[in-house]
Amino acid sequence: IRIQSNDTQCVVLDEIGINILPPPNLTTPEPLEVCDYHADIYDGIGEFNLDNASYQNLDRIQTIVVHYFENFNDINHDDALDNSRAITNPTNYISGSKTIYIKITNTITECYTTLPLELIVNEPPRPNHIGTVAVCDNGTNSQDLSFIEAMLLSNPMDFDFDYFADSNFNSLLSDKVLNYATAGDYSIYVRITNKLTLCNITTSFVSRIKETPVANAPVNLVECDDDYDGMYSFD
Repeated sequence: IRIQSNDTQCVVLDEIGINILPPPNLTTPEPLEVCDYHADIYDGIGEFNLDNASYQNLDRIQTIVVHYFENFNDINHDDALDNSRAITNPTNYISGSKTIYIKITNTITECYTTLPLELIVNEPPRPNHIGTVAVCDNGTNSQDLSFIEAMLLSNPMDFDFDYFADSNFNSLLSDKVLNYATAGDYSIYVRITNKLTLCNITTSFVSRIKETPVANAPVNLVECDDDYDGMYSFD
């Protein structure tokens, strides 16, 4: 560096060291997904724990602090330690699907990195209300319930169905089969899970097992063929 006096015009030369400090080296996080279970279901709003964001610290440094911001412009790019506009409830952040921003700051160097984080709220299944489903007793004292799936959803192949005999969802019906002792009404509880998002919902219906009527053996009708033509008009 060259320094010259305005008064004497004397010049002095000196060296200074310049250190270029890199910001934290991080991978881009995967989208953070939750199911739409918060408050009003199917309203597109979910509860996120932003600390579950799945990025990796490639520098493996420990002297970092993490803040989350709703908008990129909320980050003070002139002051790395100013986080006054950061999200205040990152572990139970209520939001719809959108992009927010993560700011990771090295507290020693005061250098920071910002990363976009996509928030996705997945909708649980929307089953149809089917009420009571009547079937006839088939003589085996058992009923395969898998036919119900096409009644509950128009695209059942995208979902897993589990059937239970109790509202606490403890008594799983093995192989989706209802076993019963007598005909009557049986309350069935169903848990439906989206195979892709793993979001689930529960519903119920009544399986009405109807008794199969037993017909009495008819009495043979016998008449005489008086005119020998092999025909007779029976009442």
